[in-house]
Amino acid sequence: MRSPVGTTLIVLSLATAVVLVLLLVQTIGMRGALETARSQVGAIEQQVAEQKNGASTTELSSRLSALEREIRELIADIDVAPTRVPSVPGDNDEVLERLDEVLDRIGALDDRVDAICENVPVC
Repeated sequence: MRSPVGTTLIVLSLATAVVLVLLLVQTIGMRGALETARSQVGAIEQQVAEQKNGASTTELSSRLSALEREIRELIADIDVAPTRVPSVPGDNDEVLERLDEVLDRIGALDDRVDAICENVPVC
C-alpha cells in the first residue's frame, strides 16, 4: 500500500518546477524589456546632450527690457524733435501707433516666454 505523503511530495515537486519555469520565462521577458528601455533612455540622453542650451528667462527678460527701453527712447526723441527722423514716411502719429504695436507685441512675447518657461526647469 502506498503512502499519501509520497504522492503529495511528487505533486508539490512538479508544481514547484512549473512555477520556477514560469518565473524563468517571465524574467527573460522582463530582461528584454529592460534592455529596450535602457537603449531608449540612452538615445534620449544623447539627444539632450546634443541640444544647445537656450537663453534663460532672466536673460530674455533683460534683453526685452533693454529693447523696450531703446524703443521708448526713440519715441521720446521723436516727440522732442520730429525733424530728426526725416527718413520715416508719414505722420508722427502713424510712427507712434506703429511703435505702440511693436511694444504690445514685445509685451505679448515676454508673456508667452514666461508662460512657456513656467513649467520648464531648464528655462
